[in-house]
Amino acid sequence: MKKADLGYEDEKFSYVAATRLPVHPANARVLRHPQVRSGHILLRLCTDSDGLTDVTVSKRQGDTYKRARRISWGEPW
Repeated sequence: MKKADLGYEDEKFSYVAATRLPVHPANARVLRHPQVRSGHILLRLCTDSDGLTDVTVSKRQGDTYKRARRISWGEPW
């Protein structure tokens, strides 16, 4: 549609969705793909109170670690 010739013009985009129904926004949302490391996962989050924050979830955190392994970009945290 854009008649783009350059490869970098096919980057991800964002959009706005509107509704008349009441919504319950998430406290935090994952901004980029989680970075899986040995024994921990790094998450970049956008939060209501702090804005942009980086969170490290360790294997020692049990259920939180399992949840972090399954989460993907754009999902609420």
